[in-house]
Amino acid sequence: MQKILFISTLDSKLDESKYIIKKLNSNKNKLIIFDVGIKKTSSIKSNINRNKLIDYSGLKKNKIEKLKEPSKILNIFAIGAKKIINELFKKNKFDIICSIGGGKGTALFSSIIEDLPLSVPKFIITSARPAMISKICEKQNIIVFPTPIDFFGLNSFNKKTLDIYTSSILSIKKSKKLSSYKKKIIGITSFGVTTIAVNLCVKLLKNKNYDSVVLPANGAGGRFFEKLINEKYFDGVIDLTTSEIADEVVGGTASAGKHRLTSAIKMKIPQIVSTGAIDMVNFSSLNSIPKKFLKRNLYQHTKFTTLMRTNVYENIKIAKIMAKRLLNKNSKCAVIYPEKGFSDYDKKNKFFYGPKENKSWLKTFKKYKFKNIQLITSNNHINDAKFSNTVVDWIQNNV
Repeated sequence: MQKILFISTLDSKLDESKYIIKKLNSNKNKLIIFDVGIKKTSSIKSNINRNKLIDYSGLKKNKIEKLKEPSKILNIFAIGAKKIINELFKKNKFDIICSIGGGKGTALFSSIIEDLPLSVPKFIITSARPAMISKICEKQNIIVFPTPIDFFGLNSFNKKTLDIYTSSILSIKKSKKLSSYKKKIIGITSFGVTTIAVNLCVKLLKNKNYDSVVLPANGAGGRFFEKLINEKYFDGVIDLTTSEIADEVVGGTASAGKHRLTSAIKMKIPQIVSTGAIDMVNFSSLNSIPKKFLKRNLYQHTKFTTLMRTNVYENIKIAKIMAKRLLNKNSKCAVIYPEKGFSDYDKKNKFFYGPKENKSWLKTFKKYKFKNIQLITSNNHINDAKFSNTVVDWIQNNV
């Protein structure tokens, strides 16, 4: 039996919600209905008391009723709903959370599930615009069923879509807890230009009886990486590819935000960090490059991706940020510097080869690093086998 929490704005999605509820109740599951709509609906009983939602939202009922804009009311309800959902999760009241929404409902669902761990299956069927769905999926592990047909009652088309949606929810089985796995799990960051190094690390770790989980350092991947670390999915971390910090500094398209490179130390998880792909910043197509960068060293990686070589000034800033975030006091942390290049494009006779730029990073990091951080200087390229061996040896000795 699964415990399913269904969230809906019943005042605007009543018929569709009734259909979903009927389908989810058809199996031997425990269904909790949570109405977060602006107006109270009597035809479906919400299992979560509406007064509780209002109380947890932080505003008195009469003040909420005076608000005229629906989006403002939903934003207030989101505060209360998030608290209630977190409380229900701590009490083990649901295994799966799902919803239906247009633009406002989808935004509300996205905000109230923020604190839930990655292990909780999250579903939504939505008519929200694709760009909005894309932004939500960048931040959360959510299974989205986009529909081009808006929700204005039931019809033969959306019934079929709702059938697929509910069937998918009902097909979910409880997964084993990670704590039940015997092998230690190492989290690794990757990028196309550090693939050789990552493959070597994965192979070496497997030979030493470790499991590897690899996330792409593409912005969304880095955010998920930090979230997984915070939720203690990993026993150790190889943060090989820190290129998202270059994007953060310069304004590229693959920044993971200001929490990147902060979680392992906070959670006291052993980590070894490197400078993988900080020699480059990501932009979209060539015509999307800001004018101020047009005379810089650019490389069109694909027709959708243009890369720019980081300069001395930017490497200094990247080093300062990395040193500031790696304030290690009680956990094991090392930084390994590959002297012969940071990526597949940063080596002799390649277009991003830049010893001067790389050395500016090293000099700055040495100056600002916290005293407890171990700095390893490797006389190798990041994609050399000896470099990966050094990294994995460190993990074996510390995890």
